Amino acid sequence: GRAKLSSSDMQLLAGWYSQTRKRGNLVILVPELEGFDPKILQGLIAICHSYRDRLPIVLVFGLATTIHALHESLPRSVLSLLRIDRFQLQNSEKCIDAVVKMVGIQPLTLLDILLGRHTGLKIGLETYQRLISTFQNNTFSVKHFGRELHFAFMDHYYSNPLCILTDLEATSSETEATLRLLNTEHLEAIRLLPSFQKHIDSTGETSLLLSDERLRRGLPTFLAGLQIYHARYEAAFNCLLILQKSLANPTFRRPPRTLYSVGLRENAVDSEYVRALLALLRKTSLSVIKRNMEACLDCLERTPEYSSATAPTIATLRELIDDLHERFEDSDGDISEGDQSTSKRRAPASGFATDILPKLKISRTTTVSKRTAPVVETVDDSTPLGFVKRVCIFFEDFLRDALRHYKEVPLHEIAYYDNSERIRLAFDPQSRATIQNALGKSRIFLQCACCRALAEKTEAIDTTVQDIAIAYRLHLECGKLINLYDWFVGFGTIVEKEGACDQRVVQYPFSSFFCGCCGRLVHDSRPPLHLPPPHFFHRPVIEDPTYVILNSHRIFSPYCRARFVNAVAEMQFLGLIQPTARKTDHVMRLTWGSM
Repeated sequence: GRAKLSSSDMQLLAGWYSQTRKRGNLVILVPELEGFDPKILQGLIAICHSYRDRLPIVLVFGLATTIHALHESLPRSVLSLLRIDRFQLQNSEKCIDAVVKMVGIQPLTLLDILLGRHTGLKIGLETYQRLISTFQNNTFSVKHFGRELHFAFMDHYYSNPLCILTDLEATSSETEATLRLLNTEHLEAIRLLPSFQKHIDSTGETSLLLSDERLRRGLPTFLAGLQIYHARYEAAFNCLLILQKSLANPTFRRPPRTLYSVGLRENAVDSEYVRALLALLRKTSLSVIKRNMEACLDCLERTPEYSSATAPTIATLRELIDDLHERFEDSDGDISEGDQSTSKRRAPASGFATDILPKLKISRTTTVSKRTAPVVETVDDSTPLGFVKRVCIFFEDFLRDALRHYKEVPLHEIAYYDNSERIRLAFDPQSRATIQNALGKSRIFLQCACCRALAEKTEAIDTTVQDIAIAYRLHLECGKLINLYDWFVGFGTIVEKEGACDQRVVQYPFSSFFCGCCGRLVHDSRPPLHLPPPHFFHRPVIEDPTYVILNSHRIFSPYCRARFVNAVAEMQFLGLIQPTARKTDHVMRLTWGSM
């Protein structure tokens, strides 16, 4: 009959809860309400309501549609027992933007993600493109994104010997003690870094290559450069987000994950998007420019890391804001392309238009020239247009210097993880290649000493390997269509070469059988396989209680036939062969070449 839960379950839960010290809410999660049985849900709500004075139970229903699904699945008498509060989970793309800003823009480690501290490791271009492309094109799962990111952090700290420098700060008291722990191998690994070699070629400091002590003394300078670069990059990136937020067209804006990808490929100011953004800022009003400068100044001064790394930028920004208040305190200065051309080309009311015609440059007017004219023309700084241009030049210079490519910084390899191939092998394994390699080189995968010794003597197929490995090696010698009879004859010739076929139990799929020549043979407790009918091979067969005679020349035991049938079934299950309707006694080969 149907299983029934004990009526004392809720009483036991209430007794356990009364004895606990930390009495929080008990949360019951129903992830897919639409697929849940309404009758069971009604009973659950009624039981929980009867224990409301002893158990603070919170039911969380996951709705893929709307709240109406809950009202349609439950009657009014049950709904009256609930106090419903609605909330909405954050969008997956917004979650990824938050993770990218936390891990990519702000340097963090695994421990610092948990503790909320700022430190060293960031994600490089290839790894970042791998993570984002997998999220956008394949999984669209924040959980899978987190797994790949977690693997990247673990791989960096477990496989990179220079990871001890990743989290060091130049002014930290632990830096000097950690640098003393560096041995000769660490220093040689630093000298082999491409960014370090590029720095030596540009500066000519050969003493860093010859003296270990000189390199130890110079490492704090490199670490300080990385720390300042990270702080300035984060500050400039936040200013870039502020500038694009002020645009009137929201469709022109880019999410943080896209902007970070642009910054990893090249200097962000050289990208088409940032150039277009700065061009649009030249056409904004003084009020918008004022809000942008004040927001950027507040962002830079609010964070201590920003204020120390961008002190000259903050001073220049304050001067621009003070100059704006002094000159254009009562002016809004709405600037547009039409206003510029009209003010420049309008003739005075008392004169003729011919008075200003000689002053205009005669040239062919095109759409491109109209767009580029406000950029290349000389504008007086005392006008609102001139002040806006001055502010845009300031932002362009600041962004160009702070958002420079990370590969221009010496020793950036210790702070950036950029090994997407390791992530691909871990999360996108090539199953077919692994299976084929295991079947073709089973001795190596099983790590059998006797089989390895036999393999060194000859390349022939040995009888001690698994049956599916023997069948696989034989099928590599065939063409597109494989004759089952010929395949079986070759298989039987190999397995009965030692005359011990009757002593070997039929190998089940994925059984624990390893090797037949060294004693590492583990038999399954399941009964033997049923032998297939004799007409399976479509050959004249004369049955005998002990042997199956396939022709007048070869005699194979029933166990040999059963082992062959089992090996063929396993190969078909793995997708290496398939039956064909063209010839019933043949199978079709599906894989070609060595992986």
